[in-house]
Amino acid sequence: MDAEDGQAGPLELTWDYDECTMYSASAFNRLSKLVIRHRAANVILDMSGCDYMSVSGLNLLIDWCNDLYAGGVDLKLTGVSPLIKKLFDVSNLQWLLEDEKAGNV
Repeated sequence: MDAEDGQAGPLELTWDYDECTMYSASAFNRLSKLVIRHRAANVILDMSGCDYMSVSGLNLLIDWCNDLYAGGVDLKLTGVSPLIKKLFDVSNLQWLLEDEKAGNV
């Protein structure tokens, strides 16, 4: 997991795996530690390297998102592949995606 440090804006993290599945829990734990260490209020997670997300991986992502929101942290995803975007559309989770056209978080 990479974090770009020293920014005044959101904490930018990178998903370093080509998939997000039920085996991704430890990756979300590492991301949580980075968010806590940086005391971030806003997080952008770059998913451009992720080609596949299972329903179990989506559930882990939703749980992580809920934990962040409960702690006052806003999360947006960027670089989401078209296939994974369809999963977000079907699940009505488009609100998690950064509006890349407008550059809004």
